[in-house]
Amino acid sequence: MTLFIAYNTTIDATTGVMSPVSYTSGAARISIQIAPPSGTDIRLVEWGVSFNGNALASPATCTLAQASAASTVTAHSDTTIKAVGDREVVSGMTFGTSATGYGSGSQAITTNTTEKQFAGALVGPLSQYEKQFPLGRDFVVTGGKFCQLRISVPATISALSYIAFEKC
Repeated sequence: MTLFIAYNTTIDATTGVMSPVSYTSGAARISIQIAPPSGTDIRLVEWGVSFNGNALASPATCTLAQASAASTVTAHSDTTIKAVGDREVVSGMTFGTSATGYGSGSQAITTNTTEKQFAGALVGPLSQYEKQFPLGRDFVVTGGKFCQLRISVPATISALSYIAFEKC
């Protein structure tokens, strides 16, 4: 199986550096949304988030869930979701502003249609969190549904996040 990775931003074509996304306080925001096409499930292998705070403060709430409806996002593409390793294969996800993409940091969840909560963590502003699921203990997102990494912050802060997945 090929492993793919999706970030909450693009990678600069010139420098190869990612720019953190600024999240505003208030409602939960979409960090990453992945839309596997109907009939193609995906297995979540790992996810993570890191913040660039400069002082101790209340933590952000980060959750990984499956939803039945999409939120509006900036569209990813086969050039921004890449296979991990040396295989040049495409992910085959559904792309678009109401499909696979990443949030601008101010885009709230359009409608709460949570079907499954996979994971959650309180992550401090000076910290990072990464979770790799043990083999056979991972979560599967049903094709035609939406995997969402959601971030709710008590104060404006920037973050980088990712989800690693494979088709199953």
